[in-house]
Amino acid sequence: MTAQEPPKNSVIQLYRCACGCEIDLRDSPRQCTKCQRTIAEAAHNNLAMTVTLSNVNSTVPPTTVPDDVADWLGKELGHFKILERLGAGGMGQVFRALDMSLQRYVAVKVLRNSNQNPQSQFANEHLMQEAVAQARVNHENVVTIYFVGRHEENCFLAMELVGLDSLATRLQSGPLPYDLVASIAWEVVTALKESYSMGIIHGDIKPNNILLNEQGRAKLSDFGMSRILDQTDQNRSVGGTPNYLAPELLDGAQPSVQSDMYALGVTLYEMTFGKMPVQLSGTSVVSWRASHLNNALDFPAPLPDNIPSKWIALLEKLLDKEPANRFSNYDLLLQELKLVQPTMSAPARAFPRAIAWFFDFLMISLAMLAFATTFSQIAQLTDGPFSISGTVMAGISVFPLTLHFALLIWWGQSVGRHLMSIRVVNQFGLPPSRTTMFLRETFRLFPLWASLASSNMLGEDSVINAYFSGFIVVFILINCFVAVFNRKRMTLHDFIFKTRVILDTRN
Repeated sequence: MTAQEPPKNSVIQLYRCACGCEIDLRDSPRQCTKCQRTIAEAAHNNLAMTVTLSNVNSTVPPTTVPDDVADWLGKELGHFKILERLGAGGMGQVFRALDMSLQRYVAVKVLRNSNQNPQSQFANEHLMQEAVAQARVNHENVVTIYFVGRHEENCFLAMELVGLDSLATRLQSGPLPYDLVASIAWEVVTALKESYSMGIIHGDIKPNNILLNEQGRAKLSDFGMSRILDQTDQNRSVGGTPNYLAPELLDGAQPSVQSDMYALGVTLYEMTFGKMPVQLSGTSVVSWRASHLNNALDFPAPLPDNIPSKWIALLEKLLDKEPANRFSNYDLLLQELKLVQPTMSAPARAFPRAIAWFFDFLMISLAMLAFATTFSQIAQLTDGPFSISGTVMAGISVFPLTLHFALLIWWGQSVGRHLMSIRVVNQFGLPPSRTTMFLRETFRLFPLWASLASSNMLGEDSVINAYFSGFIVVFILINCFVAVFNRKRMTLHDFIFKTRVILDTRN
């Protein structure tokens, strides 16, 4: 069957060129057949703004749609042509539409007709104002507003079309991997910080309002509940989804940075564990408030192995029931988030790791030799009364090793690894604790201090020392064998202490 004769019920990708021509992408065309414009490779990745899906020769009857939706399909709101419904909410309906002036696909949100309801009319006017405010937030993690207008009796706004998935859709399959959770958290907080700098408090942070594009980047959307910082309307009710409302909002407090942080904390908790931190019961504000008072913050016990303790501490602070105990601003929150961001660096290869180990081993050994030689000469010059025993000499020789560990604890890095631009991280991609680094380095330099102890305390001519030296050689060979032949290039001390060595890409 040729490309010109598609099978029945098939769905194809149609790329919309800047000239308005729709092109079948199945044959990977390089140029538009109408204007001869080159089609970029990215066009084949189902980009939301330029690619649509089309049924070809379908024998299946179209799905029945509600009358009010059918009335909108095909309608033109200015230069936006409604194509299909993407979803609906309390404020209106969201459609996929074609921006006929720029030949791209957008999301159009049509607000409910409010002419017969003064209260709804006020809400719509507020939403339109907030859409204008959101349009001023120029940030890669905020959904871009393209146009705000009216069509007959309906208000509508056109915005960036971000794929077809929200975070809520992803969470239907369960909790997300920690590295993805931390990445989305960083993107959402930077978006909230930028919005706050423009005088906007979001007011409705939840998974449904966090969209994910084709590259996995998070986009914050739906500022319908947002507030301007200097807004003083005390009569306006607080809206939002109950499970994500901060406890103080249920007591009548006005939305704030801290209430947004609480909603963010609920969202991050749900992403991490696949459930709500506090289960609200009942259908009234009174019962919801009682749920907050009677139910403590619930963390799974024991905690999953893939969740770092610092992340739990951050969630506890965001979800504190007292607003004053949460982060006072987004800069402080970003500082804490930076500490729990997993590294994306590639694992270090065996050769730079071996060179780093050899350099550290050689540097410490030479320093030990220098110390031992110096003090031996001092002992000989004293001609007896101040002679130094083998045990004392071992203590003197170990002084450079002590300096190495002190530097490691203070700096978090050895000289050899620094020179080879590699570093150690734990299983979460975060810097290991000082205790872990100390124990890991002790194991890493086992041949060095073991040789020192055996030669000074057992004697170089001792049979036990000979066997022990053989054991050290076998240990080194086994460690090298493990590092070379396992897929992750991990040494014995990596397996024992749950660490890995990566390229150091920090500035």
